[in-house]
Amino acid sequence: MCCAAFILGAKYITFHGPFVKKGRALNLNYEAFAEKLNHLCDVAESYGVQIAYENVNWAYFDEPDFFRQIAPLCPKLKATLDVKQAYYSEIDVYKFLEVMGDRLVTVHLCDMDAKLKPVMPLKGKFNFEKLFKTLKETHPDVTILLEVYEGCYESYDELKNNYDELNEILKKFI
Repeated sequence: MCCAAFILGAKYITFHGPFVKKGRALNLNYEAFAEKLNHLCDVAESYGVQIAYENVNWAYFDEPDFFRQIAPLCPKLKATLDVKQAYYSEIDVYKFLEVMGDRLVTVHLCDMDAKLKPVMPLKGKFNFEKLFKTLKETHPDVTILLEVYEGCYESYDELKNNYDELNEILKKFI
């Protein structure tokens, strides 16, 4: 994967980490896990890429405290904020953003409707203007990606229009 990332010119590899059953206590040996993560970060670095741990509702990083504990043990580890996954974890996206601090390198955008079904950004209940304002103030160089699913849009034109609408909001803060 690191070799492919290098060939493609990627800067980061988004990492989900191991699965954890919802509601089960993590009981993680952070030092032992950090040793493995540090090894992954070193391997990635040898290819010129970095590992960005993403908040994911079915994985270790399903709540901010995981990153709060692992980050000091993994100095090269970066972070990816996923708006949709914060909804699925039922935790305010800004709590994840806060714990990621200066490690944040990428943001995945998707919106959620009232039934927690993924929809195109700006078509659900999330306030993207507030997020973009916060990111501009705290992480002006972060990479923002649309992460939408097949069922979220009907045509590439719709996808392009959504991208353009998001860019119009972003321009307010540039």
